[in-house]
Amino acid sequence: MMHIEDGEDPPPICIPPPVSPALARYVVCFRLVTRDRPVGMAPGPIPTSAIITYARDVDGVTDRAELRRYLRFVGTIDEEYLRAGHTERREKGAD
Repeated sequence: MMHIEDGEDPPPICIPPPVSPALARYVVCFRLVTRDRPVGMAPGPIPTSAIITYARDVDGVTDRAELRRYLRFVGTIDEEYLRAGHTERREKGAD
């Protein structure tokens, strides 16, 4: 926010990439259920139950194929998130 307040453009890393409206629901799910992940020495994957609960209770999904799509899409986003975190920790010498 400092950049906006100063009238400067934020650095490119702060600008999220455009997301297709068809995929936005999975990104929103990821952002909201990421807090349900177990944390120990390093963050673990988001529990399947958290994704399914979100899809059913918040997004109203009842179709089994759509539930599997949620698991696949949110799981893929989560895998990339965990991979990026692992790479960052390794570069800092934490792993």
